Amino acid sequence: MATKKAAAKKPAAKKSAAKKPTKKIAAKKVVAKSSAVKAAGSKTAKKLTVKEKALTIKPGALIAEFLGVFILASMAIVFANTGVEFLLVIIAIIVIFAVISGAHLNPAVSFAAWINRKMYWPKLLSFIAAQSLGAVLAFFVMGAFINEQNATYAEDGTRTVATVESKLIEMGYVTEEDIDGKTTAEVVAEVTGGQATVEQVASQIGVKSSFSVPEITAHKELYVFFVELVGSIIVGLGAGFALLTSRRKSLSRGFAYGGAIFIGLAIAGGAAVLNPALAGAIQAFPLSGDFATVIWPYIIFILATTVGVTIGFSLYNVMLKDADACTCGPDCNCGK
Repeated sequence: MATKKAAAKKPAAKKSAAKKPTKKIAAKKVVAKSSAVKAAGSKTAKKLTVKEKALTIKPGALIAEFLGVFILASMAIVFANTGVEFLLVIIAIIVIFAVISGAHLNPAVSFAAWINRKMYWPKLLSFIAAQSLGAVLAFFVMGAFINEQNATYAEDGTRTVATVESKLIEMGYVTEEDIDGKTTAEVVAEVTGGQATVEQVASQIGVKSSFSVPEITAHKELYVFFVELVGSIIVGLGAGFALLTSRRKSLSRGFAYGGAIFIGLAIAGGAAVLNPALAGAIQAFPLSGDFATVIWPYIIFILATTVGVTIGFSLYNVMLKDADACTCGPDCNCGK
């Protein structure tokens, strides 16, 4: 009888043993669901309010952008924004301010960083404001310096500011009737037969001249647009390296970003600015004239620049993700 009872109990033990895996599976499902809920909760927790996004704005970063653009715009006003000296200034500014603000130095670069979700929109607006203020201050300060350099004082204290036109009249090249209603560039073109720029003539006759705006002649607007676009794409690539590879030293970022600006300007052949803030500092945006004369500078020096820099920055961001995904060397297949 005892053996029969024991035998009768054995199937019940098997049934209970068979039920245990289902409990484990159910427990695993519960754990998986809870982890999924936690993950979802962590994702929702990352969404910041407008106030929290505004708190990411640092005063030191704004001061760095303001000073950086002020120095850059001052160089662009006093000198043509090409040449080795301009490249060295860019590199120095980036090396100095990169650890503070990232050294955007360009509203288009800040916009590209925002498009690629590298900064919040309150910080974007504050950066653009700081950069614009730096460019405006450079315009007034350097304009005053240039006027004072060209000023002469008579014995009675009368102050006269020499201009290219007044010097050409004094030297007998033109008369007041010849220059009436004409721009400085048009007067210089008539005097030199189109063989010299305003800066070259000003230097020869002893007048300090600020950097002139790239001329947008009739029927060449699209050419200048695409030149600005291509140069800005190169700038975006350099800015992508400088801002997205934070592990790099500031000197290498300075050379990459500054070199990209230098290459973009060299390819444009003096027909580009590649920075909306600098374009404002050198008076690239006319406030009067016919519709085409007024609107094209905004399309070229704001729209084309911003689109180009965003394209270059975004391309570098995509390429950088692939580079980070494959770290086993050039002979492996993980990145192919």
